[in-house]
Amino acid sequence: VEKGEEEHVVAVEGPIGSLADLRNYETPDPHAPGRFDSLDKLVQRYKGELAIGVHLNDVFSLPRNLMGFQNFLMALAGEPELARGVVDLSVELNIEYAKECARRGADFVMTGDDYASTERPLMSPKSSSSVW
Repeated sequence: VEKGEEEHVVAVEGPIGSLADLRNYETPDPHAPGRFDSLDKLVQRYKGELAIGVHLNDVFSLPRNLMGFQNFLMALAGEPELARGVVDLSVELNIEYAKECARRGADFVMTGDDYASTERPLMSPKSSSSVW
């Protein structure tokens, strides 16, 4: 792992680089013991006093991390089946994470990321419409 001067680390490569990789990829278990220990502590301490929210990675961040940022952008442009598959996997995983958060007492779950600069979107909505 190499870290540059950036404040936020962005994956250069990930475990998915092809449709074969996607087919063989095993997602993390959203119900694994210990995964939500911090949420459990917050619920135990603040439930009924404060709103408890969870921020999940969104369906742009997860593919970016699973493929690497540049590789995911290239897949959006040239391999829409691969890009769509990684997005679908991310949606399904996030749904399971959100259900588990709700089951454990979270009052809300949100996702989000930056998709644009102050001047324009990161990618043309037209070029990515087959994926989203």
